[in-house]
Amino acid sequence: MVSTPDLWAIVLTLVTIPTIAVLWGAIKNKDKRAAYPLALFSVGVIGWSLSIALGLWIKNPELTRASVNFRNLFVDMTVFGWFYVAAEYTQRDWLKQPKYLLAIGLVPIFDQLLGWTNHLHHLMYTSQTRVTTEGILITAPGPYFWYIHAVWTYLFLALAGVLLLDELRGASGIYRKQCLTLLGGQAVGWTSSILWLTGVTAPNEYVDTVPIGLSITGLIFLFALFRFDFLEIAPVARETLVEDMRDGVVALDANRRVIDINNQARKLFDVGDDAVGTTAEKALDGYTELLPETIDSDPKSSEITLTEDGEKRFLDITISPVYEEQTGPDILSRNEPEVVANLIVVRDITKQRQRQQELERSKELLSHTQQLADVGGWELDVDSGNIRWTDKLEDMAEISSNFELTRETALEFYPPSDREKVSTGIQQCIDKAESFECLTQAVTEAGDQRWVRTYGTPHVDPETQEVTKVRGAVLDVTEQRERQQALQRQNERLDQFASVVSHDLRNPLGIAETYLDFARETGDPEDFETVESALDRMDDMIDELLTMAQAGTTVEDTEQIALPELVSEAWKTAGTDGATIENTVPNGTTIKGNRSLLRTVFENLFRNTVDHNETPLTVRVGIDQTNLFVEDTGAGIPPDQRDDIFEHGFTTGDDTTGLGLSIVSDVINAHDWEITVTDEASGGARFEITGAEISQQPVTHD
Repeated sequence: MVSTPDLWAIVLTLVTIPTIAVLWGAIKNKDKRAAYPLALFSVGVIGWSLSIALGLWIKNPELTRASVNFRNLFVDMTVFGWFYVAAEYTQRDWLKQPKYLLAIGLVPIFDQLLGWTNHLHHLMYTSQTRVTTEGILITAPGPYFWYIHAVWTYLFLALAGVLLLDELRGASGIYRKQCLTLLGGQAVGWTSSILWLTGVTAPNEYVDTVPIGLSITGLIFLFALFRFDFLEIAPVARETLVEDMRDGVVALDANRRVIDINNQARKLFDVGDDAVGTTAEKALDGYTELLPETIDSDPKSSEITLTEDGEKRFLDITISPVYEEQTGPDILSRNEPEVVANLIVVRDITKQRQRQQELERSKELLSHTQQLADVGGWELDVDSGNIRWTDKLEDMAEISSNFELTRETALEFYPPSDREKVSTGIQQCIDKAESFECLTQAVTEAGDQRWVRTYGTPHVDPETQEVTKVRGAVLDVTEQRERQQALQRQNERLDQFASVVSHDLRNPLGIAETYLDFARETGDPEDFETVESALDRMDDMIDELLTMAQAGTTVEDTEQIALPELVSEAWKTAGTDGATIENTVPNGTTIKGNRSLLRTVFENLFRNTVDHNETPLTVRVGIDQTNLFVEDTGAGIPPDQRDDIFEHGFTTGDDTTGLGLSIVSDVINAHDWEITVTDEASGGARFEITGAEISQQPVTHD
């Protein structure tokens, strides 16, 4: 028949099963936060229970004294492990520093020293410790046990509870459930310990029932492991996710699961707390454009546009890695930090985009110039006149390492027309303590022209109330200006199209409709010829409209073109009856551009010459130094019309559209060239094209 001590030994052995399962879960997730301390806690609980069972089985006083000392070791291990479970889960990483580990571990060290030498001083257990008739050792706790060991145990259990309660205050979703579960498990273990110490649950004088309560704690932790993904979904980014942040923040773990999401992101993506713990694709359905393909260690920034209910939303996305220090072979060693999650910061910039100009003028942005990608900062010392630039501004100005930077040399980067504007603004800061800003051009040391917005703010000495420094920033807005200018050109082109469609095309269309009615009534061939002439005019205008659309604002499809052949081809198709051409362009000459558009340029120039002059007429094409010219022996163009001939719709004839030279100007500008009109030597018109890339290839003869 099994004795009572043996029965309790069996019970204490069986209750270790839930905790063994917890240990297995911690080992399986050893690379996760809090896994090592959870394993230490589990080993402590298992050892605590088995050391008591061993003492009940062997019934040898000397061996039982050893098992009691081992039990104390496992008790300390349980408390130590649980405290660091709470510390790691709540990210109090500073508690893992060696000095704190040593301070917290002093009591367990003394527990072992005093336990094994207790027969010399009886501080751990008093001399009233005895052996029962069954050979079981009954300990009588001494002063050290009560005032040091017990106080240390309950103090750090209490501190662990405080850490978890503090985390609970700001937790939501699955993290709140995790915290409540961990606190519940601790409460069960703590309660069982207090009940045993007070004798409420002590069945007899030799059985410690605390491990039985801790087995229930183990069951609760198993529930946390499998139901709430404790260890798998740890709050690695909790300190970063502030609920009242204006930006939406989402944290994804290595398995692309949402491990945290703040209040702003929940509003932005219209999701609830249940998004935490689900896959990113499921939680952020409809917003997959902002998700990284894999966990990435390189920060990334981008801007995306979403259309919702017909309205566009502009989102600025920043994806940053979240690092975690990995535990090494033992608890005191650490490996190199690894990326364990991605932090996605989402900022809705729709309103900012709508008020882009206002944001560019915002002084608040200027106070953080070093954090902006295309902004350089500067500082002028009023007394010494010394000026200092940030590295970014030096890069923007492309200055060399030996460049002597002074107030005067700094102003030389601005062209003379803008230099006074900046100088006046700086002096305004000094004399009136007033900030300034101005939009100007600037020329780098390498000769590149840029558009910049320069800001300056006075720094007033609080004691003297005088301006001692002027601090400011230079923002490169070249790309923005180019976009604005391109948009302006596009708008002008749309206006031209609208004018042609609504007015220029309407006139010949009206003529065609009127004379078609006449022709139907009279059958007069002249009426049909008038209709045909009007339709031909409309056809010409439509062709020219298509050419204008093709020209666009820039030309990307370019090639090296044989210039003499291109001129000859254009002459054949331009409709130049009664005129002759002198093509003086040397053989082997090439020009870099768009073949189709440049052919249109020559065709329109040739046609314009023939349309506005009497025959016989000679047209000459050649190269003067590096400039390309087209001139004729006609009547020339009056000086008062030379500024207008390239304008849309300008014409001096009744049968021309007024679009030909406008198209020529558009194509030339799209190539980033220039065209001007002057007099030919004999009084005719001369068109000169500058800026083209013309090269001369040697001609070989077989």
